[in-house]
Amino acid sequence: MKRRPLADLAAAVDDGDVVALGGKTLHRAPMAFVRELARRDVSDLTLMGLANSMDVDLLCGTGQATAVHYGYVGFEALGLAPNFRRRVEADEVDAREGTCYTVATMLRGAKQGVPFLPVAGLEGSDLLDVSGEWLTETTGPFTGERTAAVRTVTPDVGVVHATEADEEGNVRYDGADLTESLVAKAADRVFVTAERIVDTETFAADPAATDVPGFLVDGVAEVPYGAHPCSSPGTYDYDADHLREYLNRSKSGAFEAYLSAYLGDGEADYRERALDGRADALAWTPEVA
Repeated sequence: MKRRPLADLAAAVDDGDVVALGGKTLHRAPMAFVRELARRDVSDLTLMGLANSMDVDLLCGTGQATAVHYGYVGFEALGLAPNFRRRVEADEVDAREGTCYTVATMLRGAKQGVPFLPVAGLEGSDLLDVSGEWLTETTGPFTGERTAAVRTVTPDVGVVHATEADEEGNVRYDGADLTESLVAKAADRVFVTAERIVDTETFAADPAATDVPGFLVDGVAEVPYGAHPCSSPGTYDYDADHLREYLNRSKSGAFEAYLSAYLGDGEADYRERALDGRADALAWTPEVA
């Protein structure tokens, strides 16, 4: 059985680890796991993600993240990522800028067990000048043509949030795969938070619906609203009011006050503070064409 308390999963992250985060921008970010890291004394983390928001920004704000491989960090229409930006400008976070495509290629290299992979479409891009050891040009062994190449990065830990999982670590999520499968296949260890834990028979009845198989997963925790204030498609939408409060406090120098107001001693405490009386308003409502 791979079911464990969230605190136990987060305790397996060590100082200096490379942590890849599933989800994309405001959707299915593993926020409960991020908050549990923020409650712990773990430091010098390198974060990875194709397109991130509050997950990366919060760990930059706490000073626990010291490097980020990223294609985008921001809050979509709600604005920029203030803690990430401030730490980068202060040279306290190593901003390893790429594109969603190049970060995905780093992870694909890890999945395939190769030291690098070629990529196309970067001709004329300044990324080749600013990305240092992570992105370079090389000569194709078959054609002799110049091509860009991305260095593989293997995460020590991959974290994904799911709609449901069983105690053996099998995972399903509503909606599109937002990088979860890629993160799970690339990382050395994989931890899952799920809105609910269901019987293994539920997966056995429809095995083709399994999105991440349990043999890839090292630990799973049941954490309702584990993506909040980001969305968990099919269950709840993102919480724009909470995100705006976070952004306003972060931009005004009151980030620590935000942590004091909401972080609490665990996720039950967080839910009581952040969701009291508001859950119905966030319920997922499918769009009707």
